[in-house]
Amino acid sequence: MRRVLLLIPLASLLILSWDPASAFARRRCCCCCEPATESCTAAAPATPATPEPPKKQPAKSPSDIGNTPAPQPAPAPPPSVTPPSVPAPPPAPAPKAVTPPAPPAPPKTAAPAAPPKTTAPDTKDPKPKTNSSATSAGPKAAEKWTSLFDGQTLGKWKVTEFGTQGPVEVKDGRLVLGFGDGCTGVTWTGDFPKLDYEIRLAAMRVEGSDFFCGLTFPVGEDALTFVGGGWGGGVVGISSLDGEDASENDTTKYMTFESNRWYTIRVRVTKDHLACWIDKEQIVDQPLADRKLSIRSEVELSRPLGIASWKTTAALRDIQWRSLTAAERK
Repeated sequence: MRRVLLLIPLASLLILSWDPASAFARRRCCCCCEPATESCTAAAPATPATPEPPKKQPAKSPSDIGNTPAPQPAPAPPPSVTPPSVPAPPPAPAPKAVTPPAPPAPPKTAAPAAPPKTTAPDTKDPKPKTNSSATSAGPKAAEKWTSLFDGQTLGKWKVTEFGTQGPVEVKDGRLVLGFGDGCTGVTWTGDFPKLDYEIRLAAMRVEGSDFFCGLTFPVGEDALTFVGGGWGGGVVGISSLDGEDASENDTTKYMTFESNRWYTIRVRVTKDHLACWIDKEQIVDQPLADRKLSIRSEVELSRPLGIASWKTTAALRDIQWRSLTAAERK
């Protein structure tokens, strides 16, 4: 350590005593080996100064080691400053549920009146009904139904002498037309209107495959026949209009009929119009004005009112009629 302290003043003296001019004078010209002049110095390229090698520091003696000052500890980092916490904003109040007002109750309306019941024959065999009433589409109540068969005797019905007929009998409340070689039927011998009436009955095909209800009825001084299940069992229509029978005129329909099942047949007659139903389905809605009315020759003996079958055993019941109201006649 002492040697180091002694070398520091010596280095200072050397620095102070160095003269750049004398150093320049001692330089030699590169080309003439004479002392360098300012002109030579200007012409000669500058030679970079060779750095002096670093002076070797004297090794420390063991005695100096102990006197070396202890290294100063690194300064402690400044204390971290924690920013003050910002209080969270208070939660927004939950919106209150708003209950919409209940809609006003709809005004009460009176229930529609039930449609009036009509009396119609069913598929069973109850006792025949007589003078039962029924309603119509007119504003006035319909006329009462009048029975033409009491379920016990033929009454004013007589067997029609077709010549090909089968047996006719009353059995179990039914009027049975037996199987024949052609037509089998009965004809009404009592009073009966010619216009503005409605007739109905229940008919059933018991055996066979042709018409089980050939209902001949008056239309003024003429007559027509409603055919149910003819020409092989499925033709429905009116015979005859302008000479054309039920299988080939405007009223021709085709239906499937089951054996041993009752079908309600209803016919309404006015001067200019004819309507027919099977059960609740309207089959015929036929204007009669300017039409030629007639019946087939096979059932000519059924006039003015008669019922027949063709090579088929048929059963009949609940044969009734009524007069039409003034509104229904229009």
